[in-house]
Amino acid sequence: MAISDAQKEALRRMCPASQTVDLGQLIQDAEAGGMTAGTGLDITDGVISIDDGGVDTTQLAADAVDGTKIADDAIDTEHIADDAVETAQIADSAVDTDQIADGAVTAGKLDAGIALVENPLSGPAVGEKLLRKQIVLAGANPTNVAIAGADDAATLLGSEDGPFVLTVGNTFIVNPNGEGEKPWTVAGTAGVSTGDTGCSEDMTAETDTKFRIKVDDAADWSEVTCDWAGCNSGALIAAQMQIAIRALLGVYELVTVAFSTDHYVVTSADFGTGSKVNITEALTLSCTEELKIGNNFGASEAAGTGDAVLLSAATAAECAAKIAALDAALINTAAEAGKIRLNAIGAGGASSLVVGDGTENAVLGFTNLQADYGDVGMGAGHDMADATYTVMLTPVTDAPGGVDTISVHNKAVGGFDIYAETAVAIPVDVLVIGVLAT
Repeated sequence: MAISDAQKEALRRMCPASQTVDLGQLIQDAEAGGMTAGTGLDITDGVISIDDGGVDTTQLAADAVDGTKIADDAIDTEHIADDAVETAQIADSAVDTDQIADGAVTAGKLDAGIALVENPLSGPAVGEKLLRKQIVLAGANPTNVAIAGADDAATLLGSEDGPFVLTVGNTFIVNPNGEGEKPWTVAGTAGVSTGDTGCSEDMTAETDTKFRIKVDDAADWSEVTCDWAGCNSGALIAAQMQIAIRALLGVYELVTVAFSTDHYVVTSADFGTGSKVNITEALTLSCTEELKIGNNFGASEAAGTGDAVLLSAATAAECAAKIAALDAALINTAAEAGKIRLNAIGAGGASSLVVGDGTENAVLGFTNLQADYGDVGMGAGHDMADATYTVMLTPVTDAPGGVDTISVHNKAVGGFDIYAETAVAIPVDVLVIGVLAT
Protein backbone atom coordinates (compact mmCIF):
# COMPACT_ATOMS: atom_id res chain seq x y z
CA MET A 1 0.00 0.00 0.00
CA ALA A 2 1.56 3.35 -1.09
CA ILE A 3 0.69 6.47 1.03
CA SER A 4 2.08 9.94 0.29
CA ASP A 5 3.60 12.18 2.97
CA ALA A 6 0.53 14.51 2.84
CA GLN A 7 -1.75 11.52 3.38
CA LYS A 8 0.32 10.34 6.33
CA GLU A 9 -0.01 13.83 7.90
CA ALA A 10 -3.76 13.84 7.35
CA LEU A 11 -4.05 10.47 9.09
CA ARG A 12 -1.94 11.68 11.98
CA ARG A 13 -4.19 14.66 12.52
CA MET A 14 -7.32 12.52 12.32
CA CYS A 15 -5.95 9.90 14.74
CA PRO A 16 -4.37 11.49 17.78
CA ALA A 17 -2.59 8.95 19.93
CA SER A 18 -4.96 9.54 22.86
CA GLN A 19 -8.19 8.89 20.85
CA THR A 20 -10.02 5.75 19.80
CA VAL A 21 -10.15 5.35 16.01
CA ASP A 22 -13.53 4.88 14.35
CA LEU A 23 -12.65 2.98 11.14
CA GLY A 24 -15.69 4.20 9.22
CA GLN A 25 -15.08 7.83 10.24
CA LEU A 26 -11.44 7.31 9.37
CA ILE A 27 -12.26 6.26 5.86
CA GLN A 28 -14.68 9.22 5.38
CA ASP A 29 -12.14 11.67 6.72
CA ALA A 30 -9.39 10.09 4.65
CA GLU A 31 -11.47 10.47 1.50
CA ALA A 32 -12.36 14.08 2.54
CA GLY A 33 -8.73 14.78 3.22
CA GLY A 34 -7.73 13.70 -0.22
CA MET A 35 -6.44 10.17 0.61
CA THR A 36 -6.47 7.96 -2.48
CA ALA A 37 -5.77 4.30 -3.24
CA GLY A 38 -2.16 3.44 -3.89
CA THR A 39 -0.20 0.38 -5.10
CA GLY A 40 -1.59 -2.63 -3.28
CA LEU A 41 -4.40 -0.62 -1.56
CA ASP A 42 -7.93 -0.20 -2.83
CA ILE A 43 -10.62 2.18 -1.37
CA THR A 44 -14.00 1.57 -2.87
CA ASP A 45 -17.36 2.65 -1.45
CA GLY A 46 -15.90 3.14 1.97
CA VAL A 47 -14.05 -0.15 2.01
CA ILE A 48 -10.26 -0.41 2.26
CA SER A 49 -8.89 -3.64 0.77
CA ILE A 50 -5.54 -5.07 -0.35
CA ASP A 51 -5.15 -5.73 -4.04
CA ASP A 52 -4.02 -9.15 -5.35
CA GLY A 53 -0.23 -9.15 -5.05
CA GLY A 54 -0.37 -6.15 -2.75
CA VAL A 55 1.72 -7.89 -0.06
CA ASP A 56 5.26 -8.94 -1.08
CA THR A 57 8.32 -10.09 0.88
CA THR A 58 9.11 -6.51 2.03
CA GLN A 59 5.82 -6.41 4.01
CA LEU A 60 6.59 -9.73 5.86
CA ALA A 61 8.46 -9.54 9.10
CA ALA A 62 11.27 -12.01 9.76
CA ASP A 63 9.90 -15.42 10.95
CA ALA A 64 6.36 -14.13 10.32
CA VAL A 65 5.43 -17.32 8.38
CA ASP A 66 5.69 -20.58 10.41
CA GLY A 67 4.38 -24.15 9.90
CA THR A 68 0.87 -23.19 10.96
CA LYS A 69 0.59 -20.80 7.99
CA ILE A 70 1.54 -23.51 5.41
CA ALA A 71 -1.19 -25.80 4.16
CA ASP A 72 -0.62 -29.56 3.88
CA ASP A 73 1.03 -30.60 0.56
CA ALA A 74 1.49 -26.89 -0.31
CA ILE A 75 5.28 -27.22 -0.90
CA ASP A 76 6.46 -29.28 -3.91
CA THR A 77 9.92 -30.06 -5.35
CA GLU A 78 10.20 -26.83 -7.37
CA HIS A 79 10.19 -24.82 -4.12
CA ILE A 80 13.12 -26.81 -2.60
CA ALA A 81 16.51 -25.34 -3.43
CA ASP A 82 19.35 -27.55 -4.63
CA ASP A 83 21.34 -29.02 -1.70
CA ALA A 84 18.67 -27.66 0.71
CA VAL A 85 17.99 -31.13 2.20
CA GLU A 86 20.86 -32.52 4.30
CA THR A 87 21.23 -35.84 6.14
CA ALA A 88 19.86 -34.22 9.32
CA GLN A 89 16.54 -33.67 7.51
CA ILE A 90 16.24 -37.37 6.44
CA ALA A 91 14.50 -39.58 9.01
CA ASP A 92 15.81 -43.03 9.91
CA SER A 93 14.62 -45.68 7.38
CA ALA A 94 13.12 -42.92 5.20
CA VAL A 95 15.03 -44.13 2.11
CA ASP A 96 14.20 -47.67 0.89
CA THR A 97 14.65 -49.42 -2.47
CA ASP A 98 11.71 -47.49 -3.95
CA GLN A 99 13.73 -44.27 -3.56
CA ILE A 100 16.87 -45.67 -5.32
CA ALA A 101 16.87 -45.41 -9.10
CA ASP A 102 17.91 -48.36 -11.27
CA GLY A 103 21.68 -48.34 -11.77
CA ALA A 104 22.13 -45.59 -9.17
CA VAL A 105 24.44 -47.62 -6.89
CA THR A 106 27.90 -48.09 -8.43
CA ALA A 107 31.09 -49.71 -7.21
CA GLY A 108 32.35 -46.32 -6.02
CA LYS A 109 29.43 -46.11 -3.53
CA LEU A 110 30.28 -49.43 -1.85
CA ASP A 111 32.55 -49.92 1.14
CA ALA A 112 36.00 -51.31 0.45
CA GLY A 113 35.93 -55.12 0.27
CA ILE A 114 32.44 -55.36 -1.21
CA ALA A 115 32.75 -56.62 -4.79
CA LEU A 116 30.19 -55.76 -7.43
CA VAL A 117 29.68 -58.92 -9.55
CA GLU A 118 27.84 -58.69 -12.81
CA ASN A 119 25.73 -61.25 -14.61
CA PRO A 120 27.87 -64.06 -16.15
CA LEU A 121 29.43 -63.13 -19.48
CA SER A 122 27.94 -59.63 -19.56
CA GLY A 123 30.03 -56.48 -19.68
CA PRO A 124 32.33 -56.18 -16.67
CA ALA A 125 31.73 -53.73 -13.86
CA VAL A 126 34.84 -54.38 -11.81
CA GLY A 127 36.31 -57.01 -14.11
CA GLU A 128 35.09 -60.12 -12.34
CA LYS A 129 32.54 -62.69 -13.49
CA LEU A 130 30.50 -65.18 -11.52
CA LEU A 131 30.00 -68.61 -13.10
CA ARG A 132 27.60 -71.05 -11.43
CA LYS A 133 26.71 -74.64 -12.26
CA GLN A 134 25.47 -77.72 -10.43
CA ILE A 135 27.57 -80.73 -11.42
CA VAL A 136 27.66 -84.40 -10.47
CA LEU A 137 30.95 -85.73 -9.12
CA ALA A 138 32.41 -88.55 -11.14
CA GLY A 139 32.32 -91.10 -8.34
CA ALA A 140 36.04 -91.48 -8.96
CA ASN A 141 38.74 -88.86 -8.46
CA PRO A 142 39.24 -86.40 -9.95
CA THR A 143 36.27 -84.63 -11.48
CA ASN A 144 37.68 -82.31 -14.17
CA VAL A 145 36.07 -78.88 -14.55
CA ALA A 146 36.71 -76.76 -17.65
CA ILE A 147 36.01 -73.01 -17.54
CA ALA A 148 35.06 -72.67 -21.21
CA GLY A 149 32.60 -74.73 -23.20
CA ALA A 150 30.17 -77.51 -22.37
CA ASP A 151 30.48 -80.95 -20.78
CA ASP A 152 32.49 -83.51 -22.73
CA ALA A 153 33.12 -87.25 -22.50
CA ALA A 154 36.09 -89.21 -21.18
CA THR A 155 38.35 -90.38 -24.01
CA LEU A 156 41.59 -92.35 -24.40
CA LEU A 157 43.79 -92.80 -27.48
CA GLY A 158 46.15 -95.76 -27.75
CA SER A 159 49.81 -95.05 -28.44
CA GLU A 160 50.43 -97.92 -30.89
CA ASP A 161 49.58 -98.08 -34.58
CA GLY A 162 47.88 -101.13 -36.08
CA PRO A 163 47.86 -103.69 -37.43
CA PHE A 164 48.28 -105.53 -34.13
CA VAL A 165 49.53 -109.04 -33.42
CA LEU A 166 46.93 -110.46 -31.03
CA THR A 167 47.28 -113.61 -28.98
CA VAL A 168 44.38 -115.95 -28.29
CA GLY A 169 43.52 -115.83 -24.58
CA ASN A 170 45.09 -112.43 -23.91
CA THR A 171 42.86 -109.73 -22.44
CA PHE A 172 42.07 -106.04 -22.66
CA ILE A 173 40.05 -104.59 -19.75
CA VAL A 174 38.31 -101.24 -19.43
CA ASN A 175 36.02 -99.78 -16.77
CA PRO A 176 33.63 -97.22 -18.33
CA ASN A 177 31.78 -94.67 -16.19
CA GLY A 178 32.62 -96.56 -13.00
CA GLU A 179 30.27 -99.38 -13.99
CA GLY A 180 32.82 -102.16 -13.44
CA GLU A 181 35.56 -103.82 -15.49
CA LYS A 182 34.62 -105.04 -18.96
CA PRO A 183 37.17 -107.64 -20.21
CA TRP A 184 37.77 -108.58 -23.83
CA THR A 185 39.44 -111.97 -24.12
CA VAL A 186 40.95 -112.45 -27.57
CA ALA A 187 39.41 -115.44 -29.31
CA GLY A 188 40.27 -117.26 -32.51
CA THR A 189 40.79 -120.62 -34.18
CA ALA A 190 43.04 -121.58 -37.07
CA GLY A 191 42.08 -122.77 -40.52
CA VAL A 192 42.73 -126.48 -41.02
CA SER A 193 42.77 -129.12 -43.75
CA THR A 194 41.95 -132.61 -42.40
CA GLY A 195 42.88 -135.58 -44.58
CA ASP A 196 40.81 -138.69 -45.02
CA THR A 197 41.44 -142.06 -43.46
CA GLY A 198 43.14 -144.89 -45.35
CA CYS A 199 46.20 -142.77 -46.08
CA SER A 200 49.69 -144.21 -46.65
CA GLU A 201 51.94 -144.43 -43.62
CA ASP A 202 55.05 -145.44 -45.59
CA MET A 203 56.14 -143.26 -48.50
CA THR A 204 59.74 -144.49 -48.85
CA ALA A 205 59.03 -146.32 -52.12
CA GLU A 206 56.79 -143.62 -53.65
CA THR A 207 57.95 -141.49 -56.56
CA ASP A 208 55.03 -139.06 -56.25
CA THR A 209 56.39 -136.26 -54.09
CA LYS A 210 54.32 -133.11 -54.80
CA PHE A 211 51.11 -131.26 -53.91
CA ARG A 212 49.94 -127.63 -54.09
CA ILE A 213 48.83 -125.43 -51.18
CA LYS A 214 47.34 -122.01 -50.37
CA VAL A 215 47.35 -120.69 -46.79
CA ASP A 216 45.49 -117.72 -45.27
CA ASP A 217 45.49 -114.71 -47.59
CA ALA A 218 47.84 -116.17 -50.19
CA ALA A 219 46.40 -115.45 -53.63
CA ASP A 220 48.15 -118.17 -55.66
CA TRP A 221 48.88 -121.83 -55.31
CA SER A 222 52.39 -122.81 -54.21
CA GLU A 223 53.92 -126.21 -55.04
CA VAL A 224 55.38 -128.35 -52.26
CA THR A 225 58.05 -131.01 -52.98
CA CYS A 226 58.77 -133.66 -50.33
CA ASP A 227 61.73 -136.00 -49.81
CA TRP A 228 60.36 -139.34 -48.66
CA ALA A 229 63.66 -140.90 -47.66
CA GLY A 230 63.14 -142.64 -44.32
CA CYS A 231 59.45 -141.64 -44.15
CA ASN A 232 58.09 -145.01 -43.07
CA SER A 233 55.59 -143.83 -40.48
CA GLY A 234 52.75 -141.38 -40.27
CA ALA A 235 54.70 -139.15 -37.88
CA LEU A 236 57.80 -139.06 -40.15
CA ILE A 237 55.68 -138.38 -43.22
CA ALA A 238 53.94 -135.49 -41.40
CA ALA A 239 57.29 -134.07 -40.31
CA GLN A 240 58.61 -134.13 -43.91
CA MET A 241 55.44 -132.43 -45.20
CA GLN A 242 55.87 -129.66 -42.60
CA ILE A 243 59.51 -129.09 -43.53
CA ALA A 244 58.65 -128.84 -47.22
CA ILE A 245 55.74 -126.46 -46.63
CA ARG A 246 57.73 -124.13 -44.36
CA ALA A 247 60.46 -123.92 -46.97
CA LEU A 248 58.07 -121.79 -48.99
CA LEU A 249 58.52 -119.05 -46.36
CA GLY A 250 56.09 -116.15 -45.81
CA VAL A 251 52.70 -117.26 -44.51
CA TYR A 252 53.90 -120.87 -44.75
CA GLU A 253 56.77 -120.56 -42.29
CA LEU A 254 54.78 -121.64 -39.22
CA VAL A 255 52.28 -124.06 -40.77
CA THR A 256 52.07 -127.32 -38.80
CA VAL A 257 51.42 -130.88 -40.01
CA ALA A 258 50.49 -133.76 -37.73
CA PHE A 259 49.50 -137.39 -38.08
CA SER A 260 46.38 -138.10 -36.02
CA THR A 261 45.73 -141.83 -35.64
CA ASP A 262 44.82 -142.53 -39.26
CA HIS A 263 44.92 -139.20 -41.13
CA TYR A 264 47.03 -136.10 -41.71
CA VAL A 265 46.10 -132.63 -40.39
CA VAL A 266 47.60 -129.45 -41.88
CA THR A 267 46.97 -126.30 -39.79
CA SER A 268 47.57 -122.58 -40.45
CA ALA A 269 49.77 -120.70 -38.03
CA ASP A 270 47.31 -117.82 -37.87
CA PHE A 271 43.89 -117.40 -36.29
CA GLY A 272 40.79 -115.60 -37.45
CA THR A 273 38.12 -115.71 -40.05
CA GLY A 274 40.72 -115.39 -42.80
CA SER A 275 42.81 -118.32 -41.59
CA LYS A 276 42.61 -121.27 -43.99
CA VAL A 277 44.50 -124.17 -45.56
CA ASN A 278 43.61 -125.33 -49.08
CA ILE A 279 45.39 -128.32 -50.72
CA THR A 280 45.06 -129.67 -54.25
CA GLU A 281 46.94 -131.94 -56.66
CA ALA A 282 50.23 -130.99 -58.21
CA LEU A 283 50.30 -130.82 -61.99
CA THR A 284 52.81 -133.70 -62.04
CA LEU A 285 53.97 -136.34 -59.52
CA SER A 286 51.08 -135.51 -57.21
CA CYS A 287 50.97 -137.45 -53.93
CA THR A 288 47.59 -136.21 -52.73
CA GLU A 289 45.93 -139.52 -53.55
CA GLU A 290 48.41 -141.58 -51.49
CA LEU A 291 48.19 -139.20 -48.52
CA LYS A 292 44.42 -138.70 -48.85
CA ILE A 293 44.83 -134.91 -48.64
CA GLY A 294 43.01 -132.25 -50.67
CA ASN A 295 39.29 -132.05 -51.18
CA ASN A 296 39.42 -134.29 -54.23
CA PHE A 297 40.41 -137.23 -52.06
CA GLY A 298 38.03 -137.04 -49.12
CA ALA A 299 39.76 -134.31 -47.09
CA SER A 300 37.77 -131.57 -45.36
CA GLU A 301 38.78 -127.95 -45.04
CA ALA A 302 37.52 -125.47 -42.45
CA ALA A 303 38.29 -121.77 -42.19
CA GLY A 304 39.28 -120.32 -38.86
CA THR A 305 37.19 -118.13 -36.58
CA GLY A 306 38.03 -115.19 -34.33
CA ASP A 307 37.95 -111.53 -33.44
CA ALA A 308 39.68 -110.42 -36.64
CA VAL A 309 40.30 -111.66 -40.13
CA LEU A 310 43.83 -112.57 -39.04
CA LEU A 311 44.92 -112.15 -35.43
CA SER A 312 48.48 -111.64 -36.65
CA ALA A 313 47.38 -108.43 -38.40
CA ALA A 314 44.30 -107.18 -36.56
CA THR A 315 43.29 -103.69 -37.59
CA ALA A 316 42.45 -100.84 -35.22
CA ALA A 317 38.86 -100.93 -36.50
CA GLU A 318 38.52 -104.66 -35.73
CA CYS A 319 39.85 -104.20 -32.20
CA ALA A 320 37.72 -101.11 -31.57
CA ALA A 321 34.61 -103.02 -32.60
CA LYS A 322 35.35 -105.84 -30.14
CA ILE A 323 35.89 -103.36 -27.29
CA ALA A 324 32.71 -101.44 -28.10
CA ALA A 325 30.76 -104.69 -28.07
CA LEU A 326 31.66 -105.19 -24.39
CA ASP A 327 28.91 -102.70 -23.50
CA ALA A 328 27.47 -100.62 -26.32
CA ALA A 329 25.59 -98.48 -23.79
CA LEU A 330 28.81 -97.34 -22.11
CA ILE A 331 31.61 -97.42 -24.69
CA ASN A 332 31.94 -95.95 -28.16
CA THR A 333 35.19 -96.75 -29.96
CA ALA A 334 36.76 -95.99 -33.32
CA ALA A 335 39.93 -96.30 -35.32
CA GLU A 336 41.82 -93.02 -35.48
CA ALA A 337 44.82 -92.81 -37.80
CA GLY A 338 45.61 -96.47 -37.18
CA LYS A 339 45.23 -96.20 -33.39
CA ILE A 340 42.34 -97.19 -31.12
CA ARG A 341 40.18 -94.39 -29.70
CA LEU A 342 38.02 -95.19 -26.66
CA ASN A 343 35.11 -92.87 -25.82
CA ALA A 344 32.81 -93.13 -22.84
CA ILE A 345 29.14 -92.63 -23.63
CA GLY A 346 27.82 -89.71 -21.61
CA ALA A 347 29.53 -86.45 -20.68
CA GLY A 348 30.54 -84.51 -17.62
CA GLY A 349 31.62 -85.74 -14.23
CA ALA A 350 29.88 -89.10 -14.60
CA SER A 351 31.95 -89.93 -17.70
CA SER A 352 35.14 -91.93 -17.10
CA LEU A 353 37.45 -94.57 -18.60
CA VAL A 354 39.97 -96.61 -16.60
CA VAL A 355 42.11 -99.30 -18.25
CA GLY A 356 42.50 -102.54 -16.28
CA ASP A 357 45.45 -104.90 -15.98
CA GLY A 358 45.03 -106.69 -19.30
CA THR A 359 47.68 -108.82 -21.00
CA GLU A 360 47.04 -107.19 -24.39
CA ASN A 361 47.48 -103.60 -23.12
CA ALA A 362 50.99 -103.02 -24.45
CA VAL A 363 50.15 -104.39 -27.90
CA LEU A 364 47.17 -102.02 -28.24
CA GLY A 365 49.02 -99.02 -26.79
CA PHE A 366 47.48 -98.68 -23.32
CA THR A 367 48.77 -99.07 -19.77
CA ASN A 368 47.30 -100.47 -16.58
CA LEU A 369 45.25 -97.84 -14.68
CA GLN A 370 45.49 -95.37 -17.56
CA ALA A 371 42.46 -93.14 -17.06
CA ASP A 372 40.52 -90.17 -18.31
CA TYR A 373 37.50 -88.38 -16.87
CA GLY A 374 34.91 -86.28 -18.66
CA ASP A 375 35.23 -82.54 -18.26
CA VAL A 376 32.44 -80.52 -16.69
CA GLY A 377 32.09 -77.32 -18.74
CA MET A 378 31.16 -74.15 -16.85
CA GLY A 379 29.92 -72.63 -20.11
CA ALA A 380 32.12 -69.52 -20.29
CA GLY A 381 33.19 -68.16 -23.66
CA HIS A 382 36.86 -67.97 -22.63
CA ASP A 383 39.35 -69.44 -20.19
CA MET A 384 40.27 -67.44 -17.08
CA ALA A 385 42.81 -64.64 -17.41
CA ASP A 386 44.99 -66.31 -14.75
CA ALA A 387 44.79 -69.00 -12.07
CA THR A 388 44.01 -66.67 -9.15
CA TYR A 389 40.25 -67.05 -9.44
CA THR A 390 38.10 -68.29 -6.54
CA VAL A 391 36.21 -71.60 -6.52
CA MET A 392 33.49 -72.42 -3.97
CA LEU A 393 31.96 -75.91 -3.67
CA THR A 394 28.73 -76.86 -1.88
CA PRO A 395 27.61 -80.53 -1.80
CA VAL A 396 23.87 -80.95 -2.42
CA THR A 397 22.66 -84.04 -0.56
CA ASP A 398 19.82 -85.01 1.74
CA ALA A 399 22.05 -87.50 3.54
CA PRO A 400 24.35 -85.78 6.05
CA GLY A 401 27.94 -86.92 5.72
CA GLY A 402 27.58 -88.01 2.12
CA VAL A 403 30.93 -86.41 1.38
CA ASP A 404 33.63 -86.12 4.01
CA THR A 405 35.77 -83.52 2.24
CA ILE A 406 35.82 -82.02 -1.22
CA SER A 407 38.62 -79.80 -2.44
CA VAL A 408 39.96 -78.01 -5.50
CA HIS A 409 43.33 -78.92 -7.02
CA ASN A 410 45.40 -78.11 -10.10
CA LYS A 411 43.86 -74.72 -10.84
CA ALA A 412 44.87 -73.42 -14.27
CA VAL A 413 43.45 -70.88 -16.68
CA GLY A 414 41.55 -73.65 -18.45
CA GLY A 415 40.00 -75.25 -15.37
CA PHE A 416 40.59 -77.25 -12.20
CA ASP A 417 40.09 -80.68 -10.58
CA ILE A 418 37.71 -81.59 -7.76
CA TYR A 419 38.73 -84.37 -5.38
CA ALA A 420 36.39 -86.00 -2.88
CA GLU A 421 37.69 -87.85 0.18
CA THR A 422 34.91 -90.38 -0.33
CA ALA A 423 34.39 -90.67 -4.07
CA VAL A 424 30.63 -90.68 -4.56
CA ALA A 425 28.50 -89.45 -7.45
CA ILE A 426 26.55 -86.62 -5.77
CA PRO A 427 25.56 -83.17 -7.05
CA VAL A 428 27.74 -80.21 -6.07
CA ASP A 429 27.06 -76.50 -6.58
CA VAL A 430 30.14 -74.87 -8.11
CA LEU A 431 30.76 -71.10 -8.05
CA VAL A 432 33.72 -69.59 -9.87
CA ILE A 433 34.59 -65.91 -9.40
CA GLY A 434 37.36 -64.30 -11.38
CA VAL A 435 38.43 -62.42 -14.49
CA LEU A 436 37.94 -64.07 -17.87
CA ALA A 437 40.54 -63.83 -20.61
CA THR A 438 39.57 -61.81 -23.68
